[in-house]
Amino acid sequence: MAFNSNDLYTVSGGIDIFNYWNPFVTKHDSSSFYNWEQDNLPSYDLEERTFYLWERFGYHLSAVPSMALVVSSSVPTHLGLSANVFTSVSAAVEALPEIIRMPTLIEVAVSGDMGELNLNNIKCEEDGALEIINRGFAPMLEWVNVNADFATNTTVLVEDSWDPNHGIPNQLSGAGPVNFLTNASALSVSANTADLFPADGTTGFYRNLSYAATCPTSGDIHPAKTGYGFVGGSKAGGQTFRSSNIVYVSPLVPTSYAPTHQYDDETVLSDVSSTAGDRSRPGQGQLVNGIITANKFSKIKLQNCDGPIYIRGFIADGYNDTTDTYNSAGVVLEDCGAMRCTSAGYELVNSKVELARRNLSMRNYDTANRFAWNLDGKQNITYGIKASNSELTYSPSKGDSSLSAAKGICGGLASYFNTYGIHLTNSTLKGGDIMLEAMGKDKLKYKTSVELGYNDVGLYATNSKY
Repeated sequence: MAFNSNDLYTVSGGIDIFNYWNPFVTKHDSSSFYNWEQDNLPSYDLEERTFYLWERFGYHLSAVPSMALVVSSSVPTHLGLSANVFTSVSAAVEALPEIIRMPTLIEVAVSGDMGELNLNNIKCEEDGALEIINRGFAPMLEWVNVNADFATNTTVLVEDSWDPNHGIPNQLSGAGPVNFLTNASALSVSANTADLFPADGTTGFYRNLSYAATCPTSGDIHPAKTGYGFVGGSKAGGQTFRSSNIVYVSPLVPTSYAPTHQYDDETVLSDVSSTAGDRSRPGQGQLVNGIITANKFSKIKLQNCDGPIYIRGFIADGYNDTTDTYNSAGVVLEDCGAMRCTSAGYELVNSKVELARRNLSMRNYDTANRFAWNLDGKQNITYGIKASNSELTYSPSKGDSSLSAAKGICGGLASYFNTYGIHLTNSTLKGGDIMLEAMGKDKLKYKTSVELGYNDVGLYATNSKY
């Protein structure tokens, strides 16, 4: 499916922000008060401060009650174009009003490591809403590609000679995600963002989280065993991203697994259910669901925020950190994922969060204790999704119903290779469909499942409800 410019919760354009506090206010005494032009400078200085303060409290400075910011690796030299363009996500967040009273969009159009995303004390009032969307993003599976008798442009290819014991695939055959990323754009500046990803046949930065879903492969009419999740991305020095419509997963595996596509030498060899034949091995032509990004955050944290706030299309590759949401409400995490976070991929405390379309959490562990994954006598307990005193709602088809981008099996909530897949304390989790063993594929494609696989404990709930 091609990139859809209407797939927004806020706006695609808006006012030019002021974002400037004038540090100088000239003062004239009676002996120097004689030049009209110079003597009025203090009035202009104070006017600039007034504009800035007005903007910081969320009131628009023009007749267009909306705001659109862009994060880009380069800033236009023309002042009128550069006011809303930033070179880092943190700079764009700092330019947000103290109180957001109008629809506000931040389009992220950069590749590589973006550091942390920290949202603290964001308040939305009146018509205010904040949407932060990744333009270096592509979904692996969309409804348009599976609606007609499971005809799909995204399948998984397993190279038997490469990893016959663990069934970790090396590449995807997918015109769908390639078409999406090729046509993606930063709408507020009308700029195509395909070059955020490595070009055909070239190396560069990317990350992916995906799983071979528990849905029919060719000829099957009911779910097989638990699906198998895998994470990947370019290693240091770059990795070939795609060849035409073949997308390389470059899975996170030790060097011994592959001569060319290894990514992380220190990955756990003896993780949960690693015995040969124990995993539900993805096969030729099996549907794969997940997300691909041209960038990553090391951490995503929301604290004391009141939405609506939409975080869309990001992967947190924590390695030494955790993705958190504390004391926040009205937060939507859509098409997001977490990998290699030290204790929890998603940690939600005293919050109300909606998990929309696709959300995946895989292989979260402390880098200093990679081999300590088991519960018995081990200190390194990890969580795919951990919620305390929180309300989680899983909404696979959120958004404009006409888009149907994540309808049915194209949506996904998945947690693989953690101590706990989902851990709930005094919390509720809503969403997902009941999957019947005898269900035919004509009905199964309309169902969206919660995928929990190869965790020590799949779902653990204390004083909680699912």
